[in-house]
Amino acid sequence: MDDDGAIHDPHSGSKTDPAERFFRCWACGLPFTRSEVKREGIIQSRRDRYGGPFYHYVCPRCGEENRCESTALGTFFASPPFIPTLLDWLLGKLAGTSAETFLKITAWYHREKERRRYVFERDGDFRYSSLGERIRWYFRRSEERIEIPHELPAMEIRVPSPYRILGLKPGAGPREVKRAFLKLARRCHPDKVHHLGPEEVKRAEERFKTLLAAYEKLAG
Repeated sequence: MDDDGAIHDPHSGSKTDPAERFFRCWACGLPFTRSEVKREGIIQSRRDRYGGPFYHYVCPRCGEENRCESTALGTFFASPPFIPTLLDWLLGKLAGTSAETFLKITAWYHREKERRRYVFERDGDFRYSSLGERIRWYFRRSEERIEIPHELPAMEIRVPSPYRILGLKPGAGPREVKRAFLKLARRCHPDKVHHLGPEEVKRAEERFKTLLAAYEKLAG
């Protein structure tokens, strides 16, 4: 990575916008750019029941379709066009090409699903998180606020609490605290993101330290 934040692309040798570091064809790894996807892709409406907006874009190298979308903070990510289901498998039995695509997509989800979830959650976007994680995130946003004394009436601050960090309600018992910490520690451990580069490992380390400090405060 350069001082300007650009990342050298190992495939082409050119510089890549950091927001596009995960913007590659899921099947062959060809890097995409926002301009070409918006120019040649087909947009899916935000109101669409499948969760738009995103672009359907066919990779010019391998011909596979990609689901191209961005996180709440503008990081771009390319994924397979659908989540494989039993119906897809049954249809794949009727057509050789469909079966091959189904197997490739299944392999991608087995290998990359957690990385996609991590990238979106890192940007405060929980579209690929579990229902329980979405609910906890909603209530964390509704955390208590403490007002500054009356000489600064317009100002208020958020006070992070160990309970909020662990996604727990105030007064949770020791077993709940331990269970919440172990669950988050498994998901956020730096070893989970070593393949994303030193910058992501550093962020994960900071997040893990925060979780550990919260746990030690409540467990102690």
